[in-house]
Amino acid sequence: MQTRSKSGIVKPKLFLTTTSSNLDLYNNVSTTTTQALQSPHWHQVMLEELQALYKNQTWSLETPPPTAKVIGSSWIYSIKRKPNGDIAKYKAKLVAKGNHQVEGVDYEQVFAPIIKPSSIRIVLTIALKYHWQIRQFDFNNAFLNGNLNEVVFMKQPPEFSQGDVG
Repeated sequence: MQTRSKSGIVKPKLFLTTTSSNLDLYNNVSTTTTQALQSPHWHQVMLEELQALYKNQTWSLETPPPTAKVIGSSWIYSIKRKPNGDIAKYKAKLVAKGNHQVEGVDYEQVFAPIIKPSSIRIVLTIALKYHWQIRQFDFNNAFLNGNLNEVVFMKQPPEFSQGDVG
């Protein structure tokens, strides 16, 4: 059997260090909100996320009663890249810190929509058979049409107020 090494074809090995500064430089992902707010790219996508949440009436700003359990919020940052590695899009999502909730006390059900790779393959196979056109969409915000039975209080991100996104 002929292998690359027997043929003299050798790729140089790249050794990456795992220090956070190197990873952050490569990924350009801010690890803290303070770092993100210093970048105009991240600040803009954070504002867009909040504007979409307000526009879709995901929540309303209320003063919680003194006995209410208030859940914290956090930002999650990611970068979508082009095939050549260039940055295509910055993404910031505001999430509730649900790990502070207790099942049966703060919530009854959990629903996490996922799709299996086999389901995607089936849809693509059907589309191929019937010569359907396939298009890709990248949604900034996707909302399910579900209603919560529980009243949930989440802290507004301290970096922004309603006037920032109104």
